Amino acid sequence: MLSQNPKPPLFETVRENKVITDGTRTMELYHLQNSGHNVATLIVYLPKEGLLYYGDGYNPPPGDNPIDPARTPEYGIDLYRNITLLNLNVKTIAPAHSTRAVPYDNLKRAIGLLPVESHPPAAQLSGK
Repeated sequence: MLSQNPKPPLFETVRENKVITDGTRTMELYHLQNSGHNVATLIVYLPKEGLLYYGDGYNPPPGDNPIDPARTPEYGIDLYRNITLLNLNVKTIAPAHSTRAVPYDNLKRAIGLLPVESHPPAAQLSGK
């Protein structure tokens, strides 16, 4: 345990990007460029899985509608722009402040690049 064998902390900074690997899996860290939210934001990308982890800008609400009515789309646009510029092959986004991971297309719908599909209520689908 660390409390029984104390070691000084080791801090690493990330300027533009950093790649961490164990030889089998790779994790890429990228500085989110020109973010209107926080200049120190990092995004985490797992290329093998096509998974992107993001802390603040896109947190879809529960349900089928990917648009959060309490939030304007600027931070989602920042995220999309960075994903595109970095040429990341994102399939899924795992937002830090959401209850679940969502398909990348949800972000595109939330910022207006794809139409938001209307889904009838579950009761309507079941005929009740």
